[in-house]
Amino acid sequence: MSNSVITKRALAAALKEMLQTTPLEKISIAEICQRCSLNRKSFYYHFHDKYELVEWIFAQEIGDALFEEMQDTIHVQLSLAFCRYLYENRAFILNTLHVSGSGTFHDYLCQQIQPLVKRTLATSQKSIPNTDDAALMVSQSFLSAVYQWLRRVPPEKPEQFLSELISVAEVLSVRIQQLLAPPPKH
Repeated sequence: MSNSVITKRALAAALKEMLQTTPLEKISIAEICQRCSLNRKSFYYHFHDKYELVEWIFAQEIGDALFEEMQDTIHVQLSLAFCRYLYENRAFILNTLHVSGSGTFHDYLCQQIQPLVKRTLATSQKSIPNTDDAALMVSQSFLSAVYQWLRRVPPEKPEQFLSELISVAEVLSVRIQQLLAPPPKH
């Protein structure tokens, strides 16, 4: 293993340990470096900021492989694998996901989810005028649901969360279609 990977892993382990009890916005790069006995120069050699380190952690643990596999198709098993990772890494996810804005983990996940949603919308028989906006809305809604789920004490198991989310989406879809349907002609 290269020194670069060893350094990145040390920084990642330090940050993940700190995220067990402290929100990301309250953790400084100096504290991360101090925790793993590295200097700030080492940190900045590998990462632009702590948000990039969070993205690297996620990508190493599940992100890249999962989102690559989802490029072809999204199915329940992949969604369940994603939810299981979130559940098993609850403190890490909660202390990173609630920070939103450009360059944050929330933004990164949104950017990962949006192409999946756009591809799904593209397969629809109905024309969606602005798939970019729709994909952003769905991605943000999903991340909000995930955040609310993980905040529950204790959160439901991933299988139950995913099942409930699918049920709610189905019910809302039917109801919205009913509301938007043209009135019957007499």
